[in-house]
Amino acid sequence: DSIVQANGRCNRHGEGGEDCKTYIVDCTDESLKYLKEIEKAKTAATDLLYRYKEDSGKFDNDLGSSAAVKCYYDCLFKKAVYEENYFDYPLKDMPSLLNQLSENTNWRKGEKYFLCISLDKQSGKVIFPSIRNSNYCYLYATSETKSLEELASYTKIKYTKGFSKGDVIKRANVQKIEKISSIYFELLDTKCYETEEAIEKLLDKLSEDKPGIKELIKNSSAVIEICKNQYVSANAGVFLSKELLQRLSEFEIGIDIDTYICGKEFIN
Repeated sequence: DSIVQANGRCNRHGEGGEDCKTYIVDCTDESLKYLKEIEKAKTAATDLLYRYKEDSGKFDNDLGSSAAVKCYYDCLFKKAVYEENYFDYPLKDMPSLLNQLSENTNWRKGEKYFLCISLDKQSGKVIFPSIRNSNYCYLYATSETKSLEELASYTKIKYTKGFSKGDVIKRANVQKIEKISSIYFELLDTKCYETEEAIEKLLDKLSEDKPGIKELIKNSSAVIEICKNQYVSANAGVFLSKELLQRLSEFEIGIDIDTYICGKEFIN
């Protein structure tokens, strides 16, 4: 990719009057021991150059063609499938950059939809890119007679937020007296799940204290809430397998899905 970028700077403004050649020099005494990213890119580029020499017609006789670019990245990412921490970046006296992004979930919670790139596990090739809708999935329970503390006492799982009947809550600079008690279990660290997947993962979390959660459901008005941000050009279908329906039946709980259409349509 760096070679193509450098090639673009040759005769950038057309002063030469014709196409200019770019020469690639492979230094025999070059050491990339401490430049692993460049070493990996060089390996992928060398593979492409060998294939191009064998049959340039496959690449439209152009190293800058789409076929050549795809070949380069296929080679680069194929290695990533088999090499642990390939995309990680260690930092001195700190967690790696990848770990920091993985542990700091705030950047993921506010997104309405996500760009997903599916890779073949064997070859490392890109199968297809897609837009994934976000699904904000959580357990929500209310009661007109019980306090927040009483609702929380049914289960060992820690709730994320809640209010008791009569509490004064400030929302949008307006104070409001709560007419019912409510408790939330927002247990997923991201919204980047398909609807069924989000429900399954929430049920996995709730199953850590299944008897307690069932007791809470029994003694309150409880439901699994899903706020689905539907990208306007993405798949709008919802599939719930019989296995998932069986799990919901075991908890004796229903689902409430609210869908919000967002984004701009694909032009092409």
